[in-house]
Amino acid sequence: MKKRLIGIALAAVLSAGMFVASTPVLATAATPTVPAKYQGSGAKNKMTWAQYQQVVGIAQQMVAPMRNLSFEAQLMAVGRAVTAKANVSAYGQNLTHYADPYGLLVLGHYTCAGSARTVGLLLDQLGIAWTHVNPNKNMHQWAAVTRNGRSYIVDGTGGAGWAIWVANPKVYPTRIQWNGTIYVGVG
Repeated sequence: MKKRLIGIALAAVLSAGMFVASTPVLATAATPTVPAKYQGSGAKNKMTWAQYQQVVGIAQQMVAPMRNLSFEAQLMAVGRAVTAKANVSAYGQNLTHYADPYGLLVLGHYTCAGSARTVGLLLDQLGIAWTHVNPNKNMHQWAAVTRNGRSYIVDGTGGAGWAIWVANPKVYPTRIQWNGTIYVGVG
């Protein structure tokens, strides 16, 4: 019955001259875009989709041995893994991709913005939600994580390589101490 009604309606439209011929439009797939949280500011810190796919693959390899660790051990392992890359990389804002994961993981250069975004990329691969503290500002940057009422700073900048349990993840502690599992901000 529905097909017959549609056929009758179409015949009525055609006979009344209401049909307008048009050029067929080909559907095209949208070009994927890199999530903004991984992009630095300025043209020299914009990853292409291919570069993003490359760093996701690297990140997945880096976190594979971390998957069965406890939550706090995963945070520490991410901080240490990113710092290990930073310690053998050039630091500076005059380098391309200094503020995104491609700079650190592929090109070997970074700033704290790039290490924060790289930490975030690894955390995402582990399913851990994070926030970028001080993004696109000319000040120190890191990843903040909150879970079960506890807040953490995860810093992968060269020389740091830690996760710190803190009261406020947007304020870097002046002193930290090791509690046997994770660093704790005490000042």
